[in-house]
Amino acid sequence: MNKDSLIKLKKYDFFQEKAVPTELVLENVKHKWGEYMEVPHDISIVIITYKRLDLLKETIQSVLTQAGNVEYQLIIIDNAGISEGVTDVEEYINTLGDRHIIYFQQDEEKALELRKYSLYDAGVVLAKTEWVTVVHDDDILHPLFLDSVSGILGSHNEIDALTVDLFPFNDFEKVDFDSSKGKKSTKLSRYTEAELMDYETKSFLGTVVKRSIYLKIGFFCNYDNIQSLSEIDDYVFLLRLSHKYQTYYYDRKLYGYRSWEGASSNKAEWDNVIVCTHYLKTSIANEAKGLLKWIIKENARFFTVLEVDNLTDENKNHFNKCMVVSKDKVYEDCGFNPENYRWKWGIKLIFIRFVIKMVKLIKK
Repeated sequence: MNKDSLIKLKKYDFFQEKAVPTELVLENVKHKWGEYMEVPHDISIVIITYKRLDLLKETIQSVLTQAGNVEYQLIIIDNAGISEGVTDVEEYINTLGDRHIIYFQQDEEKALELRKYSLYDAGVVLAKTEWVTVVHDDDILHPLFLDSVSGILGSHNEIDALTVDLFPFNDFEKVDFDSSKGKKSTKLSRYTEAELMDYETKSFLGTVVKRSIYLKIGFFCNYDNIQSLSEIDDYVFLLRLSHKYQTYYYDRKLYGYRSWEGASSNKAEWDNVIVCTHYLKTSIANEAKGLLKWIIKENARFFTVLEVDNLTDENKNHFNKCMVVSKDKVYEDCGFNPENYRWKWGIKLIFIRFVIKMVKLIKK
């Protein structure tokens, strides 16, 4: 984290909203295949892909084989560029000939050069449904994803966004779609900012959100060239959602993500990411009052120590070999002495986690 980025980060407003510039987004997108269906009250599944047809095929099939009778659009955004000819992705889509599919190409280089919006935005702008969800091209949906989500949304009019539980898998194992069947029950609960106190924050993956809200708050905010802040988009987007809108969590594993080294989670500079996340959690603390402010701020420091320790241990590090370069530098950038936040006897940890759980229960 360079000095300029760190100064900006400390003053950054994580709660800001920035509407998606729809006209600008559409300038860099070309429609290649398929026709829109009139399903205004249903769901658009947006798949963002880039030169990974073999993986994309699995993702598409997990959508097309959904159980139930929920109407949906499958919008595929190909970031490999705008081509005059027929690409391998378009050729595959032609062979499927499925009425749900609408295929677009996006000029990724130009979109990234502009730094005005997220590459996800094209699919949301192009959708003509009330609800949207974004799926990576190396992930899969549980066969009951649409049926489960639409059932919840249909019976809870108060919901603005719904996020589901995730299950990791890799290319060397069979995906256990029935892993959640052994649970006695599944729960639907309000997802509040209290959830962001914990280090196991829910991911944007598997989140279904009202299209109008997404376009209003924007997935991508003006990051003012703050180094690595864009790597915690998921956290920031969910923070803005839960801060102002009715966001719920359904604890059934309905979204599968690849956890292997070639998956879409890239090898970012995780020491910088941890610093950004530390200040995100600190900003949540600053919104709180009284004792709660101190508790959340302490938890942010615990989180930082825990993440740094895990990331410097290759056996624990699920980001493979993305090691933190300098532990001391991370602590210096976060502005505290880590020795005061070790897990000695677990007393501080137990106290903080207990209070957080109580806060969550009270808010529910």
